[in-house]
Amino acid sequence: MSTNPTMPGNPAQQFGTILRRLTESRQWDRALEVARDWLSQDPENIEAHLGAAQSLINLKQYAAAQTHLGKVLAARPNYAFVFRLASIAAFHLNKTDKADEYIRRAIELQPNDAMNWYHMALMRYRQGLPEAAEKHAKRALELQPENADTINLIAICQRNNPQGQMDQYRRALEIDPQNAIVHMNIGVYYLNTAHDYAAAEAAFRRSLEIDPTDRTAQKNLFAVLRLRDPLYRVLTWPRTLLWRASWARRDRSAVVKIALLLLWLTIGRYFLVLIAVWLLLVWPLVKAYEYLTVSDIRAKAGMAGARRAKWRELHRWPVGARLGIFGLLVVCFWGGLFWLYESRVLPPEWIILAAVAALLAWYFHRIPAWWKRNRSRAAGLRAEKRYARQAKKAAAKPADP
Repeated sequence: MSTNPTMPGNPAQQFGTILRRLTESRQWDRALEVARDWLSQDPENIEAHLGAAQSLINLKQYAAAQTHLGKVLAARPNYAFVFRLASIAAFHLNKTDKADEYIRRAIELQPNDAMNWYHMALMRYRQGLPEAAEKHAKRALELQPENADTINLIAICQRNNPQGQMDQYRRALEIDPQNAIVHMNIGVYYLNTAHDYAAAEAAFRRSLEIDPTDRTAQKNLFAVLRLRDPLYRVLTWPRTLLWRASWARRDRSAVVKIALLLLWLTIGRYFLVLIAVWLLLVWPLVKAYEYLTVSDIRAKAGMAGARRAKWRELHRWPVGARLGIFGLLVVCFWGGLFWLYESRVLPPEWIILAAVAALLAWYFHRIPAWWKRNRSRAAGLRAEKRYARQAKKAAAKPADP
């Protein structure tokens, strides 16, 4: 990219001016291009490295950003903003201890920068520590009271206070009515807590009006449209029940958790058989129904790829015809199972055992993700303990005479 020949100043000033304007307008692709052009002419320019690092982080290319961040940190060891960028990159690369070290250093250098506290709060929330996240977010809000993103973070930390959550969301929208994330989180509240699917759909649609490219909002709208389909809800009620139970158990007390564990040990095997029967008798029909109707639901959710060609162009067939195909599949599927049961070709015990094995395999494949979440949470707890010790030492230090 060539610089504008009518701009005053030397090439470094021209690159710096263009880069600053692009970062302020959040045009990260173009900013990265300018930063790389600048580095091609001046490989050791710190401002160019900083611009490249900031652009790469916003483009979610965290590993590539680390080289540029190392250059800036070596040249400017007391630059708090760069330490915050380094913390963001390290956290997304699962280097949680390093990320905590960087953000602590940023806070030491600039304790009154609200964004430093906001980033630490966001780290704690993603590590599964909402209480610690709320504490740091409130500190950020003290320093910057009119920040809708910080208020939104405080709201999502208040899972045990639904009314408080909504009050915070409304306050955030008063400050920034066009905040797509807040609208989406209101939709999540209506979906998970209030179970008001119509209100959830309206909130997700409002979020997508503001940011049509938000894949998370599209997926949430897709989910709520499926739940608003009466037939789909009937077919998937066991999965919905499990999902709600897993959402609710996070907020249970230790006594209730022990009681639930004892109950599970008592009746868990019957529950597994029930789910196995559902997997055997209903789940294949769920997938068939999704296949026959998913294009319509995706299109209503504004999701990309909604009109991709399906087998025999099924998505272009009338909805009534597709539902007729589904009805025929139901008759054939259950009829076939009944024939297998009556003819004793396969013993029912074998079929149920296979379904239970499939269910257990599904649970076991989630173990790596569970292990990763627990490691991240443990790292967050260690960091919070270090923070508490450092704060206690700072409070105990006598004032200079």
